[in-house]
Amino acid sequence: MPDRPNILIVAMGHGGLAPLLRELDGGLRKRGLDSLVWAMGGSDGGIDFLRGEGLSAFAPLRDHQILNFLDKLPDTGYLPEHPRMQFYRAFEQGASPEARIGCDGLILIARWGMFIREQAMELLDLMQPAAMLVQSGVRLVEGVLADLAIEREIPLLFMEKGAFPSSVLVDEQGVGPLSLYGDPGRWESAGRKLTIEEQETLDAFRRRFRNERTSAWEQPSGGGDLHLQLGLKKKQRILFVPGQVRHDANTVLYSPCYPDNESFLRHLLAASEGLDLFIVAKPHPKESRDEAHLAQMLKGRGAWLPELNVHDALEAADLVACLNSTVGLEALVYGKPVICGAHAFWAGKEFSFDLLEDGGHPALREFLANAPAPEAKLLDPFLHHLLSEGSYGEAAGPWPNMDALAERLAGMAEQGGGDFEAAGRWMAETEARALARQEVIPADLPRRRLLPFFD
Repeated sequence: MPDRPNILIVAMGHGGLAPLLRELDGGLRKRGLDSLVWAMGGSDGGIDFLRGEGLSAFAPLRDHQILNFLDKLPDTGYLPEHPRMQFYRAFEQGASPEARIGCDGLILIARWGMFIREQAMELLDLMQPAAMLVQSGVRLVEGVLADLAIEREIPLLFMEKGAFPSSVLVDEQGVGPLSLYGDPGRWESAGRKLTIEEQETLDAFRRRFRNERTSAWEQPSGGGDLHLQLGLKKKQRILFVPGQVRHDANTVLYSPCYPDNESFLRHLLAASEGLDLFIVAKPHPKESRDEAHLAQMLKGRGAWLPELNVHDALEAADLVACLNSTVGLEALVYGKPVICGAHAFWAGKEFSFDLLEDGGHPALREFLANAPAPEAKLLDPFLHHLLSEGSYGEAAGPWPNMDALAERLAGMAEQGGGDFEAAGRWMAETEARALARQEVIPADLPRRRLLPFFD
């Protein structure tokens, strides 16, 4: 039976955004809309946490099932060795006939894609959502659902974990480098002078960010003088290099020149040879690969500090170099010169040095030597727009709260809904069936239906 309009939220099932999603759900209900969370991945504890926040959340796939699937991807020769990297690259190359012929890995991914598509189509038939909010994370799932939303003319917004704590970044075009904020050609606020009130709000955020020492990722305790800790002279110039996760989509898909932290560090070491520059590098907290050998590579020229607090590094650094880490954006908030070695949504706008060519780069050495600060007239309008119009989060932030995002989604919800209760029952049954087996996808999914997924 027809129900009131509803919103489908597709999110990662790790519980980190649960408080924000709970506020969003409350705002939607206040406006007469129901919401259902389709969680992709996550642990049992993460899903329980989402439900504990009062959300109608279901997770047909859990982390152990996804990893079980990734482990079965074969080494096809042209793909990197890590299963998740195989997954991302195979998905990106999936439209190419020559890439898929004879590639068992692509067949496995096609089977998963068809399975997700069939599940999503059945859910959308029942639910008939008035709008969809899709979080970046499992890229294949994200792509399938975005395609279905476009096919069915369902209003769609993309969401990803915010660059700053307790926030999300929402965009109508995509996430990361694909978002409106990552597209220099569509960026309209560059060079616009902020009003006095806007500038005061941005400056207050900068002070709060530095004083509260918050970061996108939980940090070790810190607070000490980095020069003193390392036995460096106070005038010693420091280049801070925060690491990126090697198999993360931001590295695999958007870092064409540097596949890992080691290749990026080698380039920086070569370019800074002879300069009075001490390199302080820190691995990403989510990197699972042992990178201890990088400490030896930096010997005599720098230090590898896994337990370094990002704010201690940013306070001491004269400049920062990263692939496309959110620490690069945090460094810009500090007003530090930033080198970006890959595609990032905050790069390509003339307030960072964008290094997208491997090997010799004559301008890089000059930038390392002089470290010009980012121009406020270019940077500040971007930060203001990112915080005030693209980000949503807790009420205490400089951004609109989650109730404002609920209002935005409600404004997109023009059509009526389907049978919301039936959709919930279907999700619960689907989840139960999936958890009863270890396989991600049923073994009897017809092989003849696989190739159209890539057409």
